[in-house]
Amino acid sequence: MPSKPFTVGFYTIKSRGKIDSNYKTLAQLLQNSGFEPIKFTEFPISRHNLATIDILVIPCPDNHKFNKTEIQAIKSWVAEDGGGIFMLSHAGGDKGRRTNLSELSEQFGMVFENNQVLDKFHNQGVENLPIIENFSVPHPINENLHRIVFRAGCSLSTTGINVTPVISSGPKADPFESPLILACEDGEGRAVAIGSYEMFRDKITGGINQDDHRQLGLNIFNWLKTTRREQIKEGITPNISLSNSFSADKTSTTNPQITPQFPNASTDVQFQPYIGAKTYESNVKILAGEDLLNAFESTLNEFFTFKQRVLEDLNKFETNLALLMKAVLASEKDIIAFKQQQALESNSSESSTFNKSTKSQESSSKTTTNDLSGMTSTSPTPDEVFADLKKDFIKTSNSSPEIETAIETPAEVKLRQKPIKSTLSSPSAKTSLKPDNVSVHKTKKELEDEIITLENKLNSIKNLREFVEKKFASGNLSEKRYQKQIKKLDQDVEETKSRLNEIRDTLKN
Repeated sequence: MPSKPFTVGFYTIKSRGKIDSNYKTLAQLLQNSGFEPIKFTEFPISRHNLATIDILVIPCPDNHKFNKTEIQAIKSWVAEDGGGIFMLSHAGGDKGRRTNLSELSEQFGMVFENNQVLDKFHNQGVENLPIIENFSVPHPINENLHRIVFRAGCSLSTTGINVTPVISSGPKADPFESPLILACEDGEGRAVAIGSYEMFRDKITGGINQDDHRQLGLNIFNWLKTTRREQIKEGITPNISLSNSFSADKTSTTNPQITPQFPNASTDVQFQPYIGAKTYESNVKILAGEDLLNAFESTLNEFFTFKQRVLEDLNKFETNLALLMKAVLASEKDIIAFKQQQALESNSSESSTFNKSTKSQESSSKTTTNDLSGMTSTSPTPDEVFADLKKDFIKTSNSSPEIETAIETPAEVKLRQKPIKSTLSSPSAKTSLKPDNVSVHKTKKELEDEIITLENKLNSIKNLREFVEKKFASGNLSEKRYQKQIKKLDQDVEETKSRLNEIRDTLKN
């Protein structure tokens, strides 16, 4: 009668290697070679549910951690029940994958390093695909191997005396001559650890179809088959030690009585004896329940840890988003400021032309007519240019409505000051001028409001001056333009202050 095939359970919880997707070729290879590959979906892992498989494969857990109860259950299953375990990691080790696989592998004297094996001189086109051709340590796992590619993997280190470095990195690799595959015999079982789960992936360079990778996979799984698991399959039940959980009356040959022993229990508590088989089954279920409770507590802690990490990431995202928005707004302000510069320069030029035209108008109406006739219908007037500049500056600086009314176009200034200029036009008026002549057309309330407007205007001119000086200091404004704009702003300041003094003198009287 042919023996039953060895069952290979691929751990599915947050594992990168999956027999229904990127490990299909490996699963088919095992099936064709007398193994039975299945998904191992049990959670939490316990010695009880491990009894259904012969070899446990943990193909690179990602963002998943095993609790202490699970680790101890796997350790006992390997050492006492003859199980085989095959652990695979990736470049970066536990740190890169946010797992604690090394806590499990350390039970067998093996640790995954948090690094990546590179070889600039002997590789498959890329330094993280180092080629291994030296198999100096004889071992069943490296039999009939001539060449493998260690794709995107980490190295390992040993912490036990029964661990064999089956394959190591080359002398020019980084890290050099470091273990890449380790094998260990522990009690009745065996364990293998490899730093690259991608060596057995489908359809990639350095994957399952590369060189001798298929042979390597078969060698590993054949070596993980143990005598104890063969005996179990043939119906030879191994002696299971119950000394840690029970005390048995070994002198009794019929209906042996087994009494549970609890180290923390009171000595005066009496337990009723049960029939051996039923007692064993009953206590296995109790232990499984305890495992489930411990696993639940561990999972709950992992959940809150994950929740905290998500909240921290969200806070970082919010901060980065705010910084990005500031950068975008700053860039937009620079663009607006640049347009404002151009408008300011254009306004200065247009204002100069306007002033000359006004003087010509006072001396000769004919010249004025000729000057105005020379302007096309599409050319912006100085007032239009200054009005655009006014809008851009107010939008950029988030100015108040008072500042908006304080910034006046040249025509507005001329219209507002016209009564005063007409008063000052004759020499006799200059000698007889009194401050209250300023208020010929305005009430006291209107003059007080104008003071507020003019003060806001001074603040706006000050901000404009700072802006121009900043651009000049950064090299984004030529000295000629800088001097031109500063001169215009200083002139505006003088005119505004003069008007303020006139109004204040009027109000005093």
